[in-house]
Parts: sequence; C-alpha cells; structure tokens
Amino acid sequence: MSDAERRTLREIEHRLSADAPDLAGVLASGRPRRVTCAHVLAAVFAVLGVLLMVLSALGPALASFGCAALALLMRGYTWR
Repeated sequence: MSDAERRTLREIEHRLSADAPDLAGVLASGRPRRVTCAHVLAAVFAVLGVLLMVLSALGPALASFGCAALALLMRGYTWR
C-alpha cells in the first residue's frame, strides 16, 4: 500500500471514529456487541439450575448448569 493510500485510510478511520464512535469500536473489535441466543439460553438454564438447587434436586440442577455451560461453549460454533 502506498503512503497516499495509508494517509487516506487513516483519514477515513479518523472521520468514522469522530462521526460514529460506537460503530468504529465494533469494527475495531471485529465482533458485534449484542446479546446472542446462547447468552439467553445460558441465563435460562442457570436460573433453572438455581431454582432446582433451592428445591433440593441436585441431579437435575447439575444437568441444567451443564446445559448452560454447553450453550456458552458452543456460542461461536457453526454447523457446516
């Protein structure tokens, strides 16, 4: 890349960060900041696990916590 192209790119990045700092942050990180289905699923299983622990159902509570952990572990995996 030439020096002129690099200067132009830096100028575009500077304008973007000034105009839309949230968008610039998301683009710089490479990942969108949003709640995914996996996070919601993990939260539901975790709450269910706590409820089952309170009700003294240890086996199903541990299974629910395991499903919550599995949902978090699989959140970036795609089936191809």
